Amino acid sequence: MNTPGFDLMKNINELTVARGQSEITGFKSAHEIRAEQGHTIKGARTKMDDRSGIYISTNKNGSNRHRYCLVISIGLDLLKSIGVIDGDRVEIFFNESAKQGLICRSNSEMSAKVGFSKNNNNKARVQIQYCRGLPSVASTEQCENPRLGGGGLIFDLPENCSFESNLKAKKEQAS
Repeated sequence: MNTPGFDLMKNINELTVARGQSEITGFKSAHEIRAEQGHTIKGARTKMDDRSGIYISTNKNGSNRHRYCLVISIGLDLLKSIGVIDGDRVEIFFNESAKQGLICRSNSEMSAKVGFSKNNNNKARVQIQYCRGLPSVASTEQCENPRLGGGGLIFDLPENCSFESNLKAKKEQAS
């Protein structure tokens, strides 16, 4: 399956190599992970009180209580540091072995659309339908060490996240 998301990853890798930055090596687009699992790829709408933090959670997906989504809440100061404004699109990449994420501004219509919260001027949210291969946590966790690099914003995922199974679903089944 060939989608614009795949070209974006190739372009970012080429740009990163040209700039002499190797931080992007090992990252995979969330869209690429979903496509490898046989899921369709769609753009996602986005919506934290911390202007400079990143949080990750795995939640049930709106009206369909049998599906889950990966939610990344991002402080506006961090988004602005990579030039993202309300209505822009972002591509999310993950490096499983390094347990890191990367958020890059994107022009692809397939990327997640960022919408800043109308009730709280400090946050935005990116939501992606969950599938195995994307990171999952049992409850909302703060991501550490957000920094510029790799053509966007790199952050460290929580140590207790899993790329193999939905930890939130396991937690709910155990209760």
